[in-house]
Amino acid sequence: QLFTTFAFMLNTSPQLTFVACASVPVVGVASKKYALFVFSLSKEMQDRLADSMKIAEEVFSSILTVRSLAGEKCVADDFDDALREYKDVGMRQAGAYATWNTFNS
Repeated sequence: QLFTTFAFMLNTSPQLTFVACASVPVVGVASKKYALFVFSLSKEMQDRLADSMKIAEEVFSSILTVRSLAGEKCVADDFDDALREYKDVGMRQAGAYATWNTFNS
């Protein structure tokens, strides 16, 4: 079936057949690069979430010390910074997804 389709395309328009065949490697390379980029963003996102959960776990395990030193604000700021980093990576991932789908729909 592939051979028949290719022969039909070549018979109908050799120029368009060439363009169609030339675009396949470009799309394949772009897809591979996008997949690697999204994979790295996903890994980074998991790392940022783990960092924020590590902060929360440390605070909960030593809540009496944090309270006795009046460190709630400092700890809350640290947790907020960690969640902000997580959100920033998520926004980059959403932007990559939206850009890819804009050109592939």
